[in-house]
Parts: sequence; structure tokens; C-alpha cells
Amino acid sequence: MEGHGALNSAKETGATAGNVTVIKRQHVVESATIEGRNAVNSVTKSGATEFNATVIKRQKVMEPAIIDGRDAVTSATEAGVTEVNVTVIKGLYVIESEAMEGRDDVTSATEAGLMEVDATVIKAQQFIESATIKGHDDINSATEAGVKEVTATMIKGEDVIELVTIEGCEVVTSATETGVTEVNATVIKGQQVIESATIKGSDAVTSAMGAGVTEVNATVIKGQHVIESATMEGRDDINSATEAGVKEVTTTMIKGKGVIESAAVEVRDTVTFATEACVTKLNIQAKHIKVNYNQLVTS
Repeated sequence: MEGHGALNSAKETGATAGNVTVIKRQHVVESATIEGRNAVNSVTKSGATEFNATVIKRQKVMEPAIIDGRDAVTSATEAGVTEVNVTVIKGLYVIESEAMEGRDDVTSATEAGLMEVDATVIKAQQFIESATIKGHDDINSATEAGVKEVTATMIKGEDVIELVTIEGCEVVTSATETGVTEVNATVIKGQQVIESATIKGSDAVTSAMGAGVTEVNATVIKGQHVIESATMEGRDDINSATEAGVKEVTTTMIKGKGVIESAAVEVRDTVTFATEACVTKLNIQAKHIKVNYNQLVTS
């Protein structure tokens, strides 16, 4: 522990898991499991910027914790939960994860039954959070400092709807095809663009983003087909190029306008709706649609 002499962990009567206390510069983050409850309540003393990782027994919900301004993350896992907590240390670019059952080292956590479900959120090289759960339909990602709520929902074996609530703006971007195991999570805070891509069987993803642009690029790649999304600085339109034969969905959202460009492809019903600053909720359900290059749909 840094700047402190002792770490006291208290456990309530009947609790199946103890308290985890992390101390840095005399800031304390406590995570408690209370008798008769299925959730973990985290208590953060005033002035502490750390977040607690909460794991709910029986419901098997994994919440990775990313701490801003810390050199270490301690995650509390309740007894009986076999999910993996992924820890990323800011500044050191080190990824640590607790050993999963039957494995000694896990870089990208993959639970049995799920080939690959990676939820990656990147903000100015500050944190990367990755979570996988077994036999559950929900993944709640940790709330970023300043962002009121960031919830990513992934449904195994069904059409995936990814819900991202951004500070001052609600955007839902769904870019997955039935049977596709990759999931992209895109989160915007302030005027910073965060773009993440999960690739399966592909070599590279090329994406261009202009500084200060608040548009969201969602790139999903399956097989060896590449979709490139570019957001240009000072432009109100986004040109999306989709290679022939690619069945993934490319969703383009432009802040400040009601332009939503979505391509829903074969063998899949997609749900894409976005609520931006001056745009009401828009539901698009499409099947067997091909979007021409540079096409814009103005709502």
C-alpha cells in the first residue's frame, strides 16, 4: 500500500465475501458484501477517484473497474463466481487479469461457451476494460469518470443491441450480425471520439478520426473482410465504404444533424436507433439492404 500503514478488511456476519480495501495517497475504496443481498455496494470516500469492481453472485454479472489516476486496481470477486476481472494500469500500459479456472494467465478473458466477447472502451489512452461472462446476457461496464452511465448489453446467440448512454446524449449503436461473436463498444465523452474494433480472422482495421469530431465510428469485421470508417474534422458527413460480400453493419451518426446511415445485411434483422442532441429516437429495422457509397439518410 502506498502512503498507508495498514489495510483493514471487515466482513459482515453471514457474508460470503470479504471487503476489499485499496489505499492510495490516503484515499480508500471499500467494497462490501452485505448479508442477504445479491449485490455489492461500493463506498468511496470523498476525494477518491477510484472505482470499485462489483461482481454479483448468482446473477454472474461482471463489472471491470478502471481507476483514474491510480497505479493499481484491486477487484473483488464474490465466492462462487468464476468470471475474470481484467485490470488495466494507466500510464504503465500493463494488462493484468486474475487467473481463470484451468488457466494460469488470461490476457483477453473468454469464458466457456462464448468464443469471443470483448467489450473494449478506450478514452485518451486512459483505460481499456474487457469483460466476459458465462451463461449471462448482460455485461455492465464500469462508469467512466464524468460519464453518468455507460451500459453495454450483449446477448449471446441473438441480435446484439449495444446500449451506450453518453453524458448529455443517448446513442444506441448495434453493429453485429446473428452468429457473429465480436462486439464493438463505442463511447463518447465530451468531444472525444472513442473507437474500438474487435477483429476475427482479419489482419487490420484502418480508421481515421479527426480531432475534436464527436461522431461515432463503429467497425465490425468478420472473416477477412474489412470495413473502413472515416470521420473527417470539420465535416458534417461521413463516407462509409463497405466491401462487397461483407455482411456486417456499419452505422454512422453525425452530431448536430439528423443523419443516420445504416446498412443492414443478409440473414439478419438489425436495430439501430440514435438519439442525439437535437434528434429524437429513431428506430431502423432493415433486412437485405445495401447502402451505396456516400449515401446519406437525413431524418
